[in-house]
Amino acid sequence: MSVMGQGAPQQPAVGPGEIGLGTVIRYLTARLHIPACSGCLMRAEALDRRVRFRIRPGRRFLRRSAAAGDCWYFQSRCTGFGSRQCVSGPARQEPDAEIIEQCCGGWFQYAWIEVCPGEQARSGCGFCFW
Repeated sequence: MSVMGQGAPQQPAVGPGEIGLGTVIRYLTARLHIPACSGCLMRAEALDRRVRFRIRPGRRFLRRSAAAGDCWYFQSRCTGFGSRQCVSGPARQEPDAEIIEQCCGGWFQYAWIEVCPGEQARSGCGFCFW
């Protein structure tokens, strides 16, 4: 069994549309191959109850649901300390759709575009750690 399987959460720990700080920390430490102890898991659960973030579909640390499986996601790299990052994608899921661009330039942000069938594309800037 890998370390990633032990410490990384597979689903949001708080509820639909939210994720707790403990879940985010567990994911990051698992990505760094730091094993989670029982105390770490209890602290993560406590943080999940106290600090919650609203999320949008397509975040890097969540597995996409089956309902969102038909959507296309485009993401840029993390800006770090303020470099500008852009991402391009179609405005709709059609062969002749115009190409749109989303850029972000703040600290620790990434640009994202989500295109779901029958809908206009959504875009914005998300928070990233690196």
